[in-house]
Amino acid sequence: MEYKNIQEVFPGIGCAWTNAAGKTTSEYCGVADWESNTPVSSDTIFPAFSISKFITAICVMKLYEQGVIDIDHPANTYLQQWKLRTLDGSESNTSIRSILCHTAGIMDGEDAFYGLRRNDPEISLVDILEGKTTYNNRPVRAEKPQGEAFEYSDAGYCVLQQLLQDVMHKSFDDIVWDILLDPLGLCNTFFATPGNIACFESRMATGYDEEGLPIPGRFPAVPDLAASGLWSTPKELLIIAKEFMKAYEGRSRLLRQKTVQEMAKPVEKFPWTGLGLFIGEDNTLISRGWGESGQCMLKMHFRTGEIAVVMTNRNPGVDQQASGVEWLADRKPGEGNQVSFGSPDDIESWMNLVRRVSWNFPGLETEKALEDHRQTVLKFMEKKQALCTKNGEEITGVLLFSRNRNMICCLAVSPEQRRKGIASKLLEKALDELDRNRDITVSTFREDDEKGVAPRALYRKYGFRESELTEEFGYPNQVFVLKSSLRTNDKS
Repeated sequence: MEYKNIQEVFPGIGCAWTNAAGKTTSEYCGVADWESNTPVSSDTIFPAFSISKFITAICVMKLYEQGVIDIDHPANTYLQQWKLRTLDGSESNTSIRSILCHTAGIMDGEDAFYGLRRNDPEISLVDILEGKTTYNNRPVRAEKPQGEAFEYSDAGYCVLQQLLQDVMHKSFDDIVWDILLDPLGLCNTFFATPGNIACFESRMATGYDEEGLPIPGRFPAVPDLAASGLWSTPKELLIIAKEFMKAYEGRSRLLRQKTVQEMAKPVEKFPWTGLGLFIGEDNTLISRGWGESGQCMLKMHFRTGEIAVVMTNRNPGVDQQASGVEWLADRKPGEGNQVSFGSPDDIESWMNLVRRVSWNFPGLETEKALEDHRQTVLKFMEKKQALCTKNGEEITGVLLFSRNRNMICCLAVSPEQRRKGIASKLLEKALDELDRNRDITVSTFREDDEKGVAPRALYRKYGFRESELTEEFGYPNQVFVLKSSLRTNDKS
């Protein structure tokens, strides 16, 4: 998978990462709205969908550590306006814990929690719980004994939303603000109530469906706030995740270590789930979001401290692994673009880059010329004379050199990856491979050619000096020479 292919899927993408050393980086590309051509930036607010459940679970667990509720008691102990019942109508003894980890036997209606528009009649939380609307046409019941089966359930988190409101006597978004968002100083994270939308709408990303068409009203209405109503930015979700990881290590003033470790502990019989999040391979904690107007992912490595957040504004129609969202989360931008020798397995990605920049290189104007170049690259790869840099699996820079002729033959960098030191890395590696006791040459554009500004400056930086004027493929060039270290020493 390559970055440019993922960019073709999503109109807009926002990413933020924290590496093992605690350094945070972020990237933004594409548009938040196609019609106005508004670019995605650090201020763009994306839908977080089911990452909402992670936030809801934190709030539930905070009340648990404060002694306000006990997650091992039945939810009905705290529910007042509405009660969770079994299929026979009796009150259920289903615990809060089992609802948090989707083992409460609560099941969503068919095609539920989807398709509501902002101009549709307002739906109350109790309407959802009673199954009175097409948004959720199945009354919320504990249909199976708790702990018997894993059933991922938005409806279960609607129960938790009602429970929190009954216990705290506040609106759900006010509860989350008081417990989590305000203490962390977050000003671009909120649940999508009409009032909050009115405040933030100008910066909320327009959502696009599986066909790439804008959602009517720009984004859907989501009355099930605790399940999927969160909006945020990658950087602010990263702040929440960092606080969670600090708590895991016992360094948070907001959450206790025991609370967070309880959330991250595998559930008996269902080891892939914790409380409000999922447990992946290699010591990762995961929260995924996917709705009709976007897809996102949060990954936390609780051993290394690495964190990744990816947010988008289109439903790709496939899961995070297939869409490339997980690939973006697994990128290590601070560690990418390291130089390595190219191999035949890299040839397709290598040639994809060459095709994108072929307009800048005389002699690569035709398909035959490109195929000839492909065969040349493969020969250089066999001789370990082909260098490349990668961002994940995508090749971002290429360089061919000849040990026999002691020269740099070709150097190119992806347009999106320029000004990141890639050309310098490639050239430094090539110079290490060549014989510094002989003159090293390279042919590049002439001084009066605008194409030559960047490459000529690069070669001068490394000690190359102008030599004779030449032509290659009928195009005017100039040879640059890096004098041998022997000749340089003779003059000193």
